[in-house]
Order: sequence, then structure tokens, then C-alpha cells
Amino acid sequence: MRPGSRVLSEVAAQAKVQATARTLRICKIAVRAFAKPAGIGITSVATPVALEEAKPNMAPVLRNLLLSVVLIAVPAGGFTLVETVFLAPAQSPVALSALGDLSAYAAIVADTQKIAATADFAAAERRISDLETLWDRNEPALRPADPAAWASIDDAADAAFAALRTDRPDAAKVQTALGALLSALAAPVAAAASQPVQLVAGIAVTDDTGHALPCEELIGTLRDRLAGKTPPAAVADLQAKALERCNADDDTRANVFSAQALAMVKE
Repeated sequence: MRPGSRVLSEVAAQAKVQATARTLRICKIAVRAFAKPAGIGITSVATPVALEEAKPNMAPVLRNLLLSVVLIAVPAGGFTLVETVFLAPAQSPVALSALGDLSAYAAIVADTQKIAATADFAAAERRISDLETLWDRNEPALRPADPAAWASIDDAADAAFAALRTDRPDAAKVQTALGALLSALAAPVAAAASQPVQLVAGIAVTDDTGHALPCEELIGTLRDRLAGKTPPAAVADLQAKALERCNADDDTRANVFSAQALAMVKE
């Protein structure tokens, strides 16, 4: 049986049980209501004399009883089915992304929104830093899984970081940036078509989605290239600029400085 058919069968069975239970309750109420005028004791054993005395009233009473049960029970059962199938609480949508479960990141953003709403932007910045740490730690696994989806979230995260790390955060801009980040986490973009890799001094500074490479990669390459050497002043200056921009979450400019420095250093 296909999963969808099995679910529908289970829902139908559950609805049938609920409808039956409601019908039984309605029947009990109706029997008590209509039997009393007929003089029939519900909780005691009826004697032949009592039954004979009640016969003149039983026919119309039973007819009314059955009609009432049908008129009440059928709509109740139908409503149970409709309520079960169509009015059941909707399940939370799950983003179809190769990045997997992103709820941990979304929870941090939601916390940050609540804190920012109190105008405690220092605390909000500390909380969003938890997301930055977690996101960067998992980048080696997430980015290759879906570069375009990863890039869309990363860009939204950078915008949120920037909004909270200014000297005077603007409440409206902070909430807008956090809302955009939450939306990106809820629905990452689908994988995009490849784009030309951007080069600086012959060195790639973007991936095939056009998104800047992690600045740490080129800085690490430059550091390895300079190991055991005293870099020229120009290279040391570019390296310092790359580090400064990387620490400011400006991957694009950091990569430009690193690429320029790498072009000046021989293997």
C-alpha cells in the first residue's frame, strides 16, 4: 500500500470510531428522553404488566426515537469525518533542501528577534553570534550540499550581523534583516545554474554560484605560502587588510586583498 493510501485509511478508521462513539452517546440520551414519557423504566427490569400498559405509547415514541437518532447521528458522524480529514491541524511545512534540518539556526534567529524587540541590541548581537559560530562550524558539510541555498542563507546572515554590529543599530533595520534571515532558513532557494567564477589576479575569489569564497580559505592559503618567510611590506599590508575585512564578515573584499597578496608571492 502506498504511504498516502495508508494515511487515508487510518484517518477513515479513526473517523469511523469517533462517529460510532458519538452516535452511541446520542442514542443513550435519546432513549432516556423518549422512554420516560412512555413509562418504560430504563434502569429496572420491565414486567409484562408494565410493558402491556406502555404499548399504546411505544409505537409513536419508538418512531420518533429512531427518526431523532438518524437526524442527529448522521450529521454528527459526517462532521466527525470532515473535522478529522479537513480541519486537522496542518503540519509545519518542511523546507525541501539538501541542507537538511535548519531548525536550530531558526531558533537562534527567533531568540534574537525577541531580544532585539526589547532594544537590547548588545544582547541580541551576542545571541546572533551563536548562529554565526554554528553556521561557520557546519559550513564544510552544508555548502557542498547545495551551494546556492547555502549562499542565500549566508548572505541573509551577513546582513543580520551587519545590522546588529553597527555603532547604533536601527530597530526597524534589525527586525527586517532578522525576518529575511528567518525566511531564508525556512525556504532556502533551489540550486541555481552555474555562473562564471570570478578571478582576481588569476585567483578564484568566488564559487560557481557567484558567491564569495570563505575568506578564511584564501587567508589560510596565503599564510601557508608565507610560512617560514618574511613577506614584503606590500604583501604584509594586503594580508593585514584581508584579515581586517574577514573579521568584519566582508568576504568579498577580504578575498580581493588575499588574491592580490598571493599573486605577489611565489610558490
